[in-house]
Amino acid sequence: MINPVRSKKSKISADLPEASWTSNGMKKLFKFISSLVIITLVFFAVPKEALAAVTLDTKLNTNADNTVGPATANWSFTPTGIPTLITVHVSSARGGDISGITYGGQSMTLVIAKDDGVPNRKARIWKLESPPSGTQTVEITMDGNVAYVIETIAWTGTATTGATSGPQSSGGNAGNTSTPAVTSATGDVVIDTLVLDGCGTAITDGANQTEQWDVDGANCTDGYGSTEPGGASITMSESWAATFFAHVAVNIVQAVAGGAVDIGRTLRLFAGFHIKIFNGKLKIY
Repeated sequence: MINPVRSKKSKISADLPEASWTSNGMKKLFKFISSLVIITLVFFAVPKEALAAVTLDTKLNTNADNTVGPATANWSFTPTGIPTLITVHVSSARGGDISGITYGGQSMTLVIAKDDGVPNRKARIWKLESPPSGTQTVEITMDGNVAYVIETIAWTGTATTGATSGPQSSGGNAGNTSTPAVTSATGDVVIDTLVLDGCGTAITDGANQTEQWDVDGANCTDGYGSTEPGGASITMSESWAATFFAHVAVNIVQAVAGGAVDIGRTLRLFAGFHIKIFNGKLKIY
């Protein structure tokens, strides 16, 4: 039995009956069988790419009146499943800002931030990839006076690195609509976060969007968020009576599970071998 070693420097020779291997018919048969083996490995034996579904697992809303800062605040959050991503969505007002957030003691990363034209109203999205499972503490640090509406979300089925992409934003001091367009893909989910100086202003979603929270916070700080299934480009449309606003949106990237097939790499692997039949010998380099 011939056991090829996958190295271009290796050489294996085997004496074979010359009559059996020097005929053109046997050479063609060997070539045909070798081709079938390669095709079988590429298309059947190698695990195919499988995609996990992005799922909003658990969400929790927290809001507060004008908190005198600098200060910290915290709350407990318990995902239902084992999260692959935590996002925290901030709609805030007053002169201060939320300057940092930790989840389970780990620092979260600010994905995107937008202020209105003053600035006073602020929209933020923070994330933590591969977060700890089970009940954890969310802690925010405020660098000044802040009124806020915050949504904490646990996701499953997301990528564990590069779990967000394509952040977009808009903001102003007299707008009544916002339509950031986010680059996405089928299987992903796009989520937005809106803050209004609204005092209970009604908000209308765009087509295919699903409201996730709508909280009339203190000091007329209205916080809102919605999701939409991913596609090539997703416009997160929100409209309301004209007022100060800040609006952010981001794509949540789905995970790629299992062994992905790289056909080019597989063929290059086999290309490293040279099989020759010469003078009754089968040689594999």
